Amino acid sequence: GDFVTSSQQDQSTNKELYTKSGFLKQAHGVAVWALSSRPGASVQYHIDYAELLRYEYNVTVPPLWAGTIQCSALGNNTQIAHDTESENSTMKMVGGEFCVNLRGLEHYAENGYKGMISGDPMGGWKSPDTATSGVHVDSCNKWVTIPYTCNRGIVHNGDLPHLSAPIQHIDDDQLSRVIVGFNVFGHDVGARVAKAPEHSRQFRRQVKLYRTTLSAPKDNKGGSN
Repeated sequence: GDFVTSSQQDQSTNKELYTKSGFLKQAHGVAVWALSSRPGASVQYHIDYAELLRYEYNVTVPPLWAGTIQCSALGNNTQIAHDTESENSTMKMVGGEFCVNLRGLEHYAENGYKGMISGDPMGGWKSPDTATSGVHVDSCNKWVTIPYTCNRGIVHNGDLPHLSAPIQHIDDDQLSRVIVGFNVFGHDVGARVAKAPEHSRQFRRQVKLYRTTLSAPKDNKGGSN
C-alpha cells in the first residue's frame, strides 16, 4: 500500500495525509524543481522552506507538504529482480535512498541545518540494509529509509527533516539519478514564493543579490578622516 509519513509520532503511517478538498483549500501553489546526480553526490540533512523569505525577513517557513518523484530507470536489488521478471530495463544503483525523520522540527532543533548543531551532516541517520527489505522504518530513532525505485512517488508533511543518502554506484556510466521534487506552500507565503520559485532564474538572481549585499563591507564611519 501507499506509505505516508507524519510529523506526529502517534499517527498511523497509513492514515490519509490530506484530502483533495483540504488540499485545494489550503494550497496556494506548488513549487517544482529537479535534480540530476551521479555517484558521490548526496543531499545533506535539512528541511524544506521558503528560502527567499528567510533572506528577506529572517523567518523559516516550511511548506505544507513536500515530496519527490523518482524518475530514472534505477532501482534497488528487490526492484531489479522484479523488473527482470517483467522484462523491464532497470539498472542497479547502490545508495541514493530518500531518508526522512518522523520527529519533525523537534529533531531538526537538535541537529540544525546540515547538522550544524549536532556536528553530524546526516542528522544521525545510519544506513540500514534495504537491498532485500525495501522501505526500512527505524522505530527507535524515527528514521524512514526509502530506496530509489523508478516511478516511485513520496509525499510527506513539509516540516519533516530529510536527506538523500550518498550514491555509491550506478551500473551505467551514462545514467544519472534524477528526481523531481515539489513543495506545496499555503496562502500565507504562496504569493511571495510564486514571484521567485525555488531554483528558478529569478530565485537565483534574488539570492545572489542578497548574498552580495550581506557580504559587502560596511562603511567605516568611526574611522579617522
